Amino acid sequence: MSIQRLNPGRWARAALRSTVSAAGHLLGVAVIFCLSWWVLLPGYTRAALREAYHQGLFHDRPTELLIHLGLSACFWALLVIGWHLVRAPSSGQARRIVKARGAVMLETAVVFPVFLMTTLGLIQLTLTNTAALLTSLAAYNSARTIAVWYPETDPSNPPNPGRMDVDGDMVLEKATLAAAAALAPVAPSDFRHQASGDCANSESLEARIEALEAIGHEHESGVSGLGDYSLARALDQSDFAHRGQTKLRAAYCAVTVDYVVNPDQHTMHVQVEYKDYVTIPLVGPIFGEYESVAGRDGFFSTITRDHETTYQLWHYPDLPGTGGILW
Repeated sequence: MSIQRLNPGRWARAALRSTVSAAGHLLGVAVIFCLSWWVLLPGYTRAALREAYHQGLFHDRPTELLIHLGLSACFWALLVIGWHLVRAPSSGQARRIVKARGAVMLETAVVFPVFLMTTLGLIQLTLTNTAALLTSLAAYNSARTIAVWYPETDPSNPPNPGRMDVDGDMVLEKATLAAAAALAPVAPSDFRHQASGDCANSESLEARIEALEAIGHEHESGVSGLGDYSLARALDQSDFAHRGQTKLRAAYCAVTVDYVVNPDQHTMHVQVEYKDYVTIPLVGPIFGEYESVAGRDGFFSTITRDHETTYQLWHYPDLPGTGGILW
């Protein structure tokens, strides 16, 4: 009985092949991850994401990025499996495949729906994750807006109590508009205003829409109305000047802002809830619930983000050396 000797060179080559293969798969996952953001998102949405990144908001929400990375890995795995299924076999393998043709068709029938749903899910997850990250930016912007305007509602604030007739409703309206401005890049572009109530009667919103029209944005009456699910509508590569007004109104009608003030600590807790419209076909029930938002029926994913900050205080005469506003 002979004992086969270990071949160090053979093990080294095997380890090298495994390392190269693993590096290739990691590179493939990274490419899918990056392309899903770069290809699917228009430039103005990427610009909003860069602003959120510079504000440090990505660090508080790593879950969305990890989920997206995991789905990118699944998509890459399906691509590798599909490649092995369709690549040209050798002559010896060809005879065996001819005999197993029915099994190959069955495998294809099983893999293709999974591949299709994973592809659509990756696209929708990219859009949903983008909306989630921009909702964090919306909460940050709303908190900054409330921090400035909330003290105006306190009649005890010197030197001008109640100046500009600011009340709680005005503060919420301005905070909602600040949140909508952050979320406009991911709002539905084919939105036509059909709502009533606060969504239809916001002076701040109408003033912002008129300002957009004054700098060259197309009036929202020239934009098509509500549309069905479609991949083209979801990816929305049209110029922001063409869709800006409708996107801003859609975001305003889909966002809710609330806040709680702690007067002892001079802090406030702000919560922003955004109803993100699921636009990719077939995956609506996976990512959202069916409901109606501002006249549009469909599947919506509810995204909630919180932000806590201090609010500004007007200086008092008995506090020397303040030189203006305290934070």
